[in-house]
Amino acid sequence: LARRHPAGGAPARVAWFPGPEGAGWVQAGDVGFTGAIAGSALTLVARRYGDNGRKAQQDLVAAVLDAHPDLDYIVGTAVTAEAAAEETPRRTTRRGASQPCASSTPSQTPSGMVCSLG
Repeated sequence: LARRHPAGGAPARVAWFPGPEGAGWVQAGDVGFTGAIAGSALTLVARRYGDNGRKAQQDLVAAVLDAHPDLDYIVGTAVTAEAAAEETPRRTTRRGASQPCASSTPSQTPSGMVCSLG
């Protein structure tokens, strides 16, 4: 993701859903993801911890989309990507059209899954 948006390149807004707060694997993923985007043109506008169940992730994704309708990417676990793929078709993006996850299969990265909204 940082390669798509290097420092000085096109800026993008990202929401990060690492998983349940306090879990060791979540802490490691959080450090990895925030380190990977440091120095890029990406702005982390939301970080939401929560249970990895589908309903919990969908509620978190919905709340972030309500607060940040101009979001470019949702990054998190596979469950987060599934929740985003369900939630985003219900939304209208800043581009004025319903924009689901850009691909039917979100991209897997070392830190998790990426759902592109643009």
